[in-house]
Amino acid sequence: MNDVNAQLKLTKIRLFLTCWIIFTLHFATNIVREFYPALCLVDNGTLRVDEYEGLHPDIMPLPGKGAFINSNPGASLIAAFPYYVFKPFVDFTLSRVSKNFNNSPGEVSAEYHDHRPNRLIFYKQVRERGLDIKFGLVAFVMVAFCMSPLSALSSVVMFNLLNSQLNKPRLVLGLSFLYAFGTPIFFRTGYINQNLMIAHFCFFSFALLWKPGEDYLNTSLYRLCLSGFLCGLAILCDYSGIIIWLLFYGYVLFDLYKRDGIFLNSLKKSIGFIIGSIAPVGFLLWYQWYYFGNPLFPAQSYMPPTPYTKYGYKGVSIPSIDTIWGNLFDLRYGLFVFCPFLMMSFFTLFIKKQKLTPHREIIFIMIFFITFLLFCSANQYSLMQFNTGVRYMVPLVPFLFLLAVEVFMRIPRKIGLLIAIITLSQSWCISMVRDFERPQGILESIKLLFLQGFQLPWLTVISKTATQYTATLSKGASPILLFLITAGILYCIWIYPSRDQIVWKKKYPLLNNTGNDR
Repeated sequence: MNDVNAQLKLTKIRLFLTCWIIFTLHFATNIVREFYPALCLVDNGTLRVDEYEGLHPDIMPLPGKGAFINSNPGASLIAAFPYYVFKPFVDFTLSRVSKNFNNSPGEVSAEYHDHRPNRLIFYKQVRERGLDIKFGLVAFVMVAFCMSPLSALSSVVMFNLLNSQLNKPRLVLGLSFLYAFGTPIFFRTGYINQNLMIAHFCFFSFALLWKPGEDYLNTSLYRLCLSGFLCGLAILCDYSGIIIWLLFYGYVLFDLYKRDGIFLNSLKKSIGFIIGSIAPVGFLLWYQWYYFGNPLFPAQSYMPPTPYTKYGYKGVSIPSIDTIWGNLFDLRYGLFVFCPFLMMSFFTLFIKKQKLTPHREIIFIMIFFITFLLFCSANQYSLMQFNTGVRYMVPLVPFLFLLAVEVFMRIPRKIGLLIAIITLSQSWCISMVRDFERPQGILESIKLLFLQGFQLPWLTVISKTATQYTATLSKGASPILLFLITAGILYCIWIYPSRDQIVWKKKYPLLNNTGNDR
């Protein structure tokens, strides 16, 4: 049994490394609002972003206070850690490289061959300030050592949950790869963003509480505190985390009440969840008090008027059919457009005998889906997702995937394989070609892939700006060599048998018979 556990551990390590490498290879140079506080925190020791005012529409200047992003600081705080660690490397590289690409004063070249005017303006501003190389390096560090390992860890957690129920490691490994690369997890890992962090944190919280195959949750004090801390981190990243915190606390409270039927006792036992969330929520309140002067008013309260703030309170109003439909099916950012595979999750309601997810968890996930959809659809800013792709609904992805797997396993093997291939192909295409701002949405990305061939987001940006750096890439660059190198690395990780593997296979030959996996 120890050998079997060792092999499972090795498989999870390989899964993590594979996801980490592929996610990092597909990183994008998108500089979002959360990027700036992380940069300033490490460089200047503050979350104020005064020096970057004017570079992003979500940077708001407040008279007498400075400039800030109009969002919570959680994602920026987390992304600052890898930048802090690798800052000496970034500074050293800048000192060696920047001088080769900087023009003399008054002769700054800023050519960027792209049809999106905002990107042209942004690149020109960054280039003129001499920040282009630095932004690219820091963006890579934040993806490679923050977003990519978080998403890779999420894939391992998915492996643990599925294998604890199915006990079919090879099948579960394939499903874990489908989760990592066939869902919006792949697309959103390309650059720092709070929505994907929230997805990971609430999924980790769920994994701590749920005991597959058991009638009750694991509500030990340690797990309750850690679960509460993760849900508190979700709030620190974005105020949509409040909905998640309330739902998860209700999930815990219901389970505790189900055990002894005394509500007061349930409240006492659930205190660990509340205690765990004090630190991140407390930091958020301190941040709002220290920088804005009031702990209870979020950064969004100080936003200047926009076309959307006229609806309700700062753009938060009653959910409309348009916003609900857009969050689900808009070609530019709809959840089920970016990942039709997740629509299978609703067929779980018609399965009488569950193999994977008990009815209690199905009900919880469905309540989570409806509540979160209505909350996101009440936010009129969801209509602005057209320039970022699927975003607000990403926290639902791990949970809907669990339910979709329940249905997927009942599909005939050949049909299921075809669905998996299509799902992976679409997700890879969107992650390579991030051009869906036109009305045709993701269809534009698919068309460009067929017309222009394989791409990598960062390599595409380099080729579009190559005039400033190297004329060799100005006509485009193929990522085929990088794909081959990556394939070689993955071969060494997975295929090349180690001595331990050979011994394991000889000692336990029956465990290698995977004929019953599907």
